[in-house]
Amino acid sequence: MDRVVCCYPSARPLLTEGLAHARRDFAFSYPQERWYVRAVTALQNAHRRLRDNPFRTYVHSVALMHTIAAEQGFALHRRRSTLTWVIEVWRRVG
Repeated sequence: MDRVVCCYPSARPLLTEGLAHARRDFAFSYPQERWYVRAVTALQNAHRRLRDNPFRTYVHSVALMHTIAAEQGFALHRRRSTLTWVIEVWRRVG
């Protein structure tokens, strides 16, 4: 799920559904949970609102996303990040 999680207001249903379809590995990317990413996201959403564009982007809690993956039986396998994005691969346990 490349740059998908930030397009939905609620991470839980999206990740739960995606993880349910993963047999062994589940990879996804999301924006860093940092003040500067939140600031840029807020500015982008304000710009969209002014232009009557209903699309919004979201910066979700990393702890929540990790909890969701663990609840579905996955453990973090690999993580890479840039200043803006995080890419994680989770592997089914057992």
